[in-house]
Amino acid sequence: MNYTFSQLVRVSPQHHRRLLWRARLGRLWKGYLRLAIALAGGISWLILTVLYFTLLPPFAYFAKRSARQEPAGWRPVSAERNASLDRQY
Repeated sequence: MNYTFSQLVRVSPQHHRRLLWRARLGRLWKGYLRLAIALAGGISWLILTVLYFTLLPPFAYFAKRSARQEPAGWRPVSAERNASLDRQY
């Protein structure tokens, strides 16, 4: 590190301290970003897990309940609905 510092002083004598602080702050910023990404991943995992176990069961219950109310098999289409072939519905 002393060699690098001496070369930095030789190359840029007026700005070597500012360049050194910029490099230090860059490393600090990258460390902060790594921590923030890890924290965001943990928070999103927690939120999605809570939503999965709180929102999915009611939807499954209502889907099963509506499936029990539907008659099994195919139902014939009414003649009125099946008469015209030039329209979509």
